[in-house]
Amino acid sequence: MSNAKKTAVKKLNIKIILIQWIGIFFLINGFLRLYYSVYAEEINYLLNSKENNSKTLRILHDFLDYQIFAAFAAYFLGVILIALINWKNKNHFWNSIIVALLTFVIFPSGLFFRGVICNFFNSFGGKIINNATYSFLIGGITLSLIGGFLIWKSSKIK
Repeated sequence: MSNAKKTAVKKLNIKIILIQWIGIFFLINGFLRLYYSVYAEEINYLLNSKENNSKTLRILHDFLDYQIFAAFAAYFLGVILIALINWKNKNHFWNSIIVALLTFVIFPSGLFFRGVICNFFNSFGGKIINNATYSFLIGGITLSLIGGFLIWKSSKIK
């Protein structure tokens, strides 16, 4: 193995990559919950609607389109934040690239849209208040803060 490859491997920090990946995962889920809090009335309408009229289909189409945009916006925000933190701390650029690729690979699986982590925070917000808008808001803020904290904490690892 050449010296250049050895130094590149030494500069990769799996612990930082894992913490940043989990942080961006929480951040994306938090942004999606915040998005759901904005569209809580439409979600309730779709859940309670018994008819398949053009209004229902238009709301569903718009909701799903904007949900994907919100997830990608949170993804790009997280990747930029991680890249800036890694650049500031002089971590190897491959750390940022690996986190970005790991997160991007998960998008087609639909893991962000299934609510794997979010179901716990939905019940957490539901115990505090019995309103879907505020429940999603509480869950979104909580998840975003956890993600931001994890990403910030990764900057303290040497």
